[in-house]
Amino acid sequence: MKLPRRAQAALAAIAVLIGGGAFVLFIAPAANAAPPCPAGAICFYKDFHFLGSISTPTRLVNCPLEIRDFRHSRFWDGSSLNDNVSSVINNSNRVLFLYYDTYFRGKVWKVPHQGGDRRQNVPWDLNDRFSSARTWSGQGPRC
Repeated sequence: MKLPRRAQAALAAIAVLIGGGAFVLFIAPAANAAPPCPAGAICFYKDFHFLGSISTPTRLVNCPLEIRDFRHSRFWDGSSLNDNVSSVINNSNRVLFLYYDTYFRGKVWKVPHQGGDRRQNVPWDLNDRFSSARTWSGQGPRC
């Protein structure tokens, strides 16, 4: 069971008091933070607030500039992107479009590129629902 940080700090203080002042080293478990999103990349996070496992699919910033079916794409922990994306960072020069269904069908959600509000949690009604994505730019690579 993972304890909140305040509870961990309280337990550490109690351990020091019980130990009669003996030195006790308490190391809190690392937060479930993923590495930062690299410049020029689009990053999908499994959890809200850019936590959990991360995926940095190069297919969205290089040809073919799309992923037709997330069932074949993975987070770094090996789990499927399909119906598992909760937050997104778009550090590319391309506009990202995420689709509810495979092959760019269903509801769509737009994530602006650099200069816009590019760090976003997925809206509650679309959380863990995306199955495909493509990017667009008026300039840049074309396939």
